Amino acid sequence: MRISIPLFVLLGCKEPVPQASSPPSTVQPIEAEGIDLAVDADGVAWASWVSDGAVFVARSTGGPFEEPVRVTEPGVAPTVGTARRPHLAVDDARIAVTFTDGVSPQADVWLYVAERESLVFSKTLLAKTGVHDTLDQSTVVFDGGEIWTAWKVGTDHDYGIVLARESQAFDPVYVTGFPGQPCECCPHELTVLDGTPILVQRGNESDLRDIYLGFVDDLGAADVHRVSWNGWIVPGCPYDGPVTARTGSGRWVATWVDATQGDARAWVSRSDDGGRLWDTAEVVLPDTERSHAWPQVVASSDRLWLTVEEIWQRTHLLESADGGQTWVERLLDEDLVDAQLASGGGLTGLMGLNADDELVWSVLENAR
Repeated sequence: MRISIPLFVLLGCKEPVPQASSPPSTVQPIEAEGIDLAVDADGVAWASWVSDGAVFVARSTGGPFEEPVRVTEPGVAPTVGTARRPHLAVDDARIAVTFTDGVSPQADVWLYVAERESLVFSKTLLAKTGVHDTLDQSTVVFDGGEIWTAWKVGTDHDYGIVLARESQAFDPVYVTGFPGQPCECCPHELTVLDGTPILVQRGNESDLRDIYLGFVDDLGAADVHRVSWNGWIVPGCPYDGPVTARTGSGRWVATWVDATQGDARAWVSRSDDGGRLWDTAEVVLPDTERSHAWPQVVASSDRLWLTVEEIWQRTHLLESADGGQTWVERLLDEDLVDAQLASGGGLTGLMGLNADDELVWSVLENAR
């Protein structure tokens, strides 16, 4: 006889019981794909998405999002699919959007930047195929008012990541120091803290897909630390994480999806020493009907919010009040996919797509 023991019991976690109330949501009647979301230090929410082959942005200072502004001109069309989508960043003065236009062997990496009040965008061509046969998955962040970007490059399935910064005219610098090479279709994450770039990437050493965090300097990623120890070997492309968040007390939390236990599930690991030593990862959601995908995590002070998609069907939202030790599931008003989380200035929100591919915006926390 087979005895079934709930996963949260095995992990010593609290049972994820949905809360009685759902976060309030607003439907934006816009058919979209390729969503990204950011919340600035003033608690203003910003969203980017692709509709009819063009990139749009909009902001919310409370309530529904304002009228969208078109970013791209005709003839420039972002590639959307798997880990590919326009990425958005915003600070107190500007907004930046980056994406790849086309796929190998013809692809361009674009950066569009605007003053946040005028939202009149100018563009910079960051890279163009010719030297490399692959350019993919451009990301963007602000640090001290400066724009940093990172994207994948590759020749004959030999992949790496380059960094480029505004003060150096976006001249790309190849990042060395990581073991092996990054997974070609898994997203990477770029953070810059006080001028120090931090890259988190899933590796691909003989199909071993463990995750590494590296602090980058002029010598490359000389300070690299292993985040996941699952030893997951896969012949395919997972493209599900890694994503990290940092709590107000300094704890780092990483989430990703892998199939170590036989089916794709969302995992979480924690670090209390600035991302160098990570504890044993745990699955954060008990078994569901479908595999998991697209994990996201953000921090609002020491409160954490995590989403993971039950693939092509619904998004699960979980909340942790103890730095990611235990998780409680919260109900959403309706089933969503392609969800994104963002937090800043006391506001935490979620944006996803409903069954009609319309944008749905939910405020999870508003402490402004």
